Formats: sequence, structure tokens, C-alpha cells
Amino acid sequence: AATYRLTSPQSADAGSRFRVRATTGAGSVLSREAVLSVTPNLAPTATITAPDASLRYAGAMTIAFAGTAVDPEDGPLAPAAFTWRVDFHHDTHAHPFVPATAGIAAGSFVVPVVGETSANVWYRLILTVADSRGRTHTTVRDVHP
Repeated sequence: AATYRLTSPQSADAGSRFRVRATTGAGSVLSREAVLSVTPNLAPTATITAPDASLRYAGAMTIAFAGTAVDPEDGPLAPAAFTWRVDFHHDTHAHPFVPATAGIAAGSFVVPVVGETSANVWYRLILTVADSRGRTHTTVRDVHP
């Protein structure tokens, strides 16, 4: 084959040396040596940039959300790497409010004007990002009334 792929190299494999021998009816050739470099797949880092942590909500308010993400190997991540979800928390349990929505770096939702009247409520914005090799990072931002 034109390439050789190690499916799960470990850090201890770094420095391993490889050569390829190609053989045809006319003879054979030995390649130059290749040294294996193993780059760990570090997790990306998600950051919620909006809303501000000090924001307080009221009924009928539009809450805008936005985030950024960077991966040590991939660099800044595109919106395709983002998944947002918003849960409405009430006392000791939560209700889904905005379902998991992938592929956006920003969005918004409107707080209802009717509903739960308890003082112990809040919205939790959840941002999960995934790098090109599947590693993820999740961060949250709570918004209180």
C-alpha cells in the first residue's frame, strides 16, 4: 500500500523507526528510515462569551448566546464543532428548554412571560465542542432571574 497507518499509537511508541521494502520483478528497494512522532490528542477548550455571567433575565427577554473554541492541534474551531443546549432548572430538577442544536457558534432564545413562579429557577446554557478527532469539552453558563 502507499501508506501505513497505526490505529492507536501511544506516546511510548514515539521514536519508533520504520522502513519499507518495495519489491518487483526487477528487484527491490529499501526506503529511507522514517521516525514516528506521536502527537497527543488534547481536548479543545470551549468558552461562552455571551451572555455575560452577570446577566439577569426577566419574562419576554431575548437572551443571546455565543461562544468560541480552540483546540491545541486544530486551532480555532468552526461552528460545525459546536453543540448548544439550554435547560430550565427548577429546584432539584431540570427541563429541556432549547434542544441540542449543532453547527452554530451563536443564537438566542426568548424567556416566556408565563410559567414557573418559584424563586429557585434558572436557565443553564451548555456548550459542547468537539475537535477533528472526537475529543470534547463542555462548559456551562447559568442565568438567573
